[in-house]
Amino acid sequence: MAPESLKQMVFSSESDVWAFGVTLFEIFSEGTIPFPGMVWDQSFVDILEGGYINSKPEACADKM
Repeated sequence: MAPESLKQMVFSSESDVWAFGVTLFEIFSEGTIPFPGMVWDQSFVDILEGGYINSKPEACADKM
C-alpha cells in the first residue's frame, strides 16, 4: 500500500500508481518481496516518506 494509504487510509489514483509500481517490481524480480526484512509499521512509513527506493530488479532492463 502507498504511504498515504498506510497512514490515513486514503486511496486515490496516486496510491493506485504506487500499487502498480510495486506489482511491476514483483513481476520483474520474479516474485521477490518488495521490501524484504521491513516490518509494516510506523517506522516503515517513515522510511518510505524519507525517500527510500528499492534497487532495480536484475531482470529489469536499464531503459525501464
